[in-house]
Amino acid sequence: MRRNPPMTFQGALAVLGVHDRPWLTRFDTLLGGAILSSVGIPPIADLWGLVDQKTEGVRLMRTGLDWASDKLLGTNGAHRQDLLVAAHTILVISSFFEVLDDKELSDRRKIEIATGNDLTGSWLTRLYTSPIPVPSATMPFRRLLDEIGKWAASLNDNAHVVTAVTQTYKSQFLRMAAQVPEFRNWANMAEQDAIGSTLDRLHTLLSHGSLAAPGELRSTLANANNAELDVPVAEGVAPKFPTVREIFVTPRFSLVENDDRCRLSDDTWWAGREVRSDLDHLFAIHFSTPAATERPLLLLGHPGAGKSLLTKVLAASLPAANYTVVRVPLRHVDANAHVDTQIQTALDTLTHHRVAWPDLVRQTSDTIRVVLLDGLDELLQATTHDRTSFLLDVQTFQRREAAMEHPVAVVVTSRTLVADRVKVPDKVPVVKLAPFDENQVLAWTAEWNRVNQHTGTRPLPAMLAENPAALAEQPLLLMMLAVYYADWSAPEPTADMSLTDLYERMVNLFARREAEKRADGDVDARVRESLHRLSVAALGMLNRGAQSITELDLTADLIALGDTVQTGKRLLAEFFFVHAPQANTDVEVRAYEFLHATFGEYLVAHRIIEVLRDVADSAFGRRTQHRPDDDLLFALLSHQPLSIQRPVLDFAAARLAKLPTDEQTAVAKTLELLLAGYHERRGTSRYNYRPLPQHTVRETAAYSANLVLLRAVCSDREFDLRLVWPSGPRPQWRSLVQLWGAGLRAEGLRTISTSLVIRRLTISAAQVQHLPLDLLVSRLVGDAGQEERLWVGYALQQNVICRSGELAREWLLSMKSWLISAAVSPYIFKPFLARPPESVSRKQLRPVIELAIHVLRSRFGDWNAGYTLAYLRWLGGLESNPVDAWSTYLDDDLRMRLAAKLCEVSDDPAAARLVAELRAVGRSNTGWEPGVSGLQAPFTV
Repeated sequence: MRRNPPMTFQGALAVLGVHDRPWLTRFDTLLGGAILSSVGIPPIADLWGLVDQKTEGVRLMRTGLDWASDKLLGTNGAHRQDLLVAAHTILVISSFFEVLDDKELSDRRKIEIATGNDLTGSWLTRLYTSPIPVPSATMPFRRLLDEIGKWAASLNDNAHVVTAVTQTYKSQFLRMAAQVPEFRNWANMAEQDAIGSTLDRLHTLLSHGSLAAPGELRSTLANANNAELDVPVAEGVAPKFPTVREIFVTPRFSLVENDDRCRLSDDTWWAGREVRSDLDHLFAIHFSTPAATERPLLLLGHPGAGKSLLTKVLAASLPAANYTVVRVPLRHVDANAHVDTQIQTALDTLTHHRVAWPDLVRQTSDTIRVVLLDGLDELLQATTHDRTSFLLDVQTFQRREAAMEHPVAVVVTSRTLVADRVKVPDKVPVVKLAPFDENQVLAWTAEWNRVNQHTGTRPLPAMLAENPAALAEQPLLLMMLAVYYADWSAPEPTADMSLTDLYERMVNLFARREAEKRADGDVDARVRESLHRLSVAALGMLNRGAQSITELDLTADLIALGDTVQTGKRLLAEFFFVHAPQANTDVEVRAYEFLHATFGEYLVAHRIIEVLRDVADSAFGRRTQHRPDDDLLFALLSHQPLSIQRPVLDFAAARLAKLPTDEQTAVAKTLELLLAGYHERRGTSRYNYRPLPQHTVRETAAYSANLVLLRAVCSDREFDLRLVWPSGPRPQWRSLVQLWGAGLRAEGLRTISTSLVIRRLTISAAQVQHLPLDLLVSRLVGDAGQEERLWVGYALQQNVICRSGELAREWLLSMKSWLISAAVSPYIFKPFLARPPESVSRKQLRPVIELAIHVLRSRFGDWNAGYTLAYLRWLGGLESNPVDAWSTYLDDDLRMRLAAKLCEVSDDPAAARLVAELRAVGRSNTGWEPGVSGLQAPFTV
């Protein structure tokens, strides 16, 4: 990154000096020439000028702040961002010294007495070079005040001085907020709107500085971004689809800063986070702070939550005078390429090869460049490489661009469920889009009805029935409901209509509408043909790991599956959810893609379940049982695990659950029969279906994995492995999982491992588990010993504490790995202070407590008071009576030393109570002697 960052005193002086050399010279004179005559850190003795002449120093710093406020009026881009942070840094430093001046600490000795510090070189070096907290999107103003207080306490632990510093800082900050828009945004003082139809206010919040006309390349890009807002969200005449500009409703969201405690792909974890409605304000803060160009912002949401629509609006909403925005739809670029290559591909598509990234960077030095990488989940599906470190690659890209003085802010969007399949760096801000609330649904519905008021279509009711209303919480599903309602002949949705029902009704409705446009032939047959071709297209995309399929590949797939295809004709009927981009090079090339991946996922599930029902009928539909005829099923399912797109399994489970009970049983038995003979499968001669090159191991692995996945989502009965292998089920199962590891890509194996769980010999569908791949595989094969070794090994070797769920065994494994690592590692782990599940017995708790006491005795001297307090509260909570725990486990000397440390945070009521408890305990009866670990009970998990 750039040298001397402006969030240090040293860096701030350097930034301000570039803009106002006379001011820096006057400040340098105050310090006896310490700044301009030295390289790096000035001689410590010279810095005494600032301590001894605080009043003049504070005056000069205040002058610098006033000058910086004026200078910001004509500054843009990275220079403005540096100047903003430098001004904030000087504001913090001046607040600190102003307090010292108010306390009349006019010489070095008085400061030493007041602070309790020996003002040596170490103290002054820390003042000059240590980073000062700066505002960011994940740091609300109230928390920023706390962080400034902590910084001040690191220089002066006098509580009265710290309080005075934060109060002075707050008043000076608010004074700056009256003059500088970014300070006003950072203070969360912008007016809030209850409902916003666009992010227009973001443009106002970030329109500042010099508003000169952008250059040619930037204008080309800005015009292209703005043009996207006037494109309808889908193609169609009746109903008429609104444009992006018309229909976009700013979503609500939750925000966290990622650390090792976050479970980003877990909806239950997100349910405990605050939901906010000021997304424009969040972006205004984020893009005006240094964190935006140091690490990506990760934007999560469920399928259809509006992530892509949001990136289109964001690209057009950031003011072109201050920001240069490139939107990169990852589904349309090479999934294996480097980030800069992907950016160039997107620029070529958007501007018809008129803008090159290096030229754009050179022409936009006065702006912040923003790259919106839309669809990480689609990239992971399409790549043939390991892209689990994609976000780290993005951060490396940002670091390199910043080193060349071309800082770039990056936003990456992804489905929520995919967040556990990539490495998310610490401190990355993560935004998760929340479902629409009632007001947002009403606003969206009103706009849809306005656009369609003269089309003759049925309007969408303002108040939906209970179950359809639940489906309307995502923008895509709301649009599907609107399209469904638009047809006067469509029956009213029933109270029990599910998501799968909605897709089924809508797809059938449009297939019938297209079939009825043709006067010849059987309408029902035309409907079946349309649905068949749509599903083959969807399977072709999934099996190729792509988001589109060319007409050439679709033709080959249809012929291989036994269809007759007329060349020269469009293969898929015109549906609003099917886009057919057409490229003209030497020959005309047409491709098909779905408006949203969820349409393809539904069609895959629909087709697979229909074929599976036919296979079950071939085995059990006659008087006697026959060998299942699974040639077509094998042809379709021998390329990719269905779990690579998890909604496919959800749709499949919903369709299976609606079958009659006897048919569900037949399907389950069929899958078990096929799985028992998976190793004998050697392809099919009837279908030459080859979406991927032939590979016998991969085909057997993918087919067997899909049989297991489908059997796991059958609701008929438990999937006991003994139903498949009556003799030796566990070795057979282990062999099968090893086959998957040999034949499938790591990403495919991971999705299988996170979709299944084995308990004893029963397999069932699982929620996503946030664990490393080798640990997941050990768990999947049921190798408890290997799983435990890996759990502890990750903690010891990589300082990674694995956490998953709240089952007793998982809690005990997490405790064991964390405490062993805490005992021997030179690193100070963040406390993993989870309460034990109720199912953990006293016998199982005993070794946890013993090891926790051992860690406390050997490591508490390395901890600060806050960490010690949290640890002791957790440890006391493991016992029914904490006071008994202190007398049982802590000797007298240790208790007194702990009480003394806790006095450092005596303003915390919990600390005060704990100090009283530790001191009130009578003489301990631990029997502990120095040098004795006290470990006796073995871990049992």
